Amino acid sequence: MIQELNVCRSLPDFYEKIPQAKLDLLSKDLKRFIEIKKIAQTVISERVDFSKYEDQIRKILDKYVTAEGVEVLSKPINLSDVMEFNRFVEGAQNGLSDRSKAEAIAAQTQKQSTRVGTKTLFFTKNSAIK
Repeated sequence: MIQELNVCRSLPDFYEKIPQAKLDLLSKDLKRFIEIKKIAQTVISERVDFSKYEDQIRKILDKYVTAEGVEVLSKPINLSDVMEFNRFVEGAQNGLSDRSKAEAIAAQTQKQSTRVGTKTLFFTKNSAIK
């Protein structure tokens, strides 16, 4: 129900068609139903509330779990430079298995597509400004 309400709120004419009083009532009811669901889940032990243990867990983690050094396994690769990427993937000094090579290609492709998607979104939004 939350997702549907959010989708409706994103529509341009939603606030024109639905009176503010009804929106307030919907929001109030939704909050009440969410609270009832949380209480019911806790009562029937469907969900355990760990918030009361949060400080104790944090202290234990701080005391016993440490991270000392970070080892960089691969350097960033420019996907648009095909030669550089092929040298990295095929390089024997990297010690990559076939699976590791495939994962490296997939990760770099995902990074590149995210960058391109972000730039496209940025330029699309800015081109809409008049």
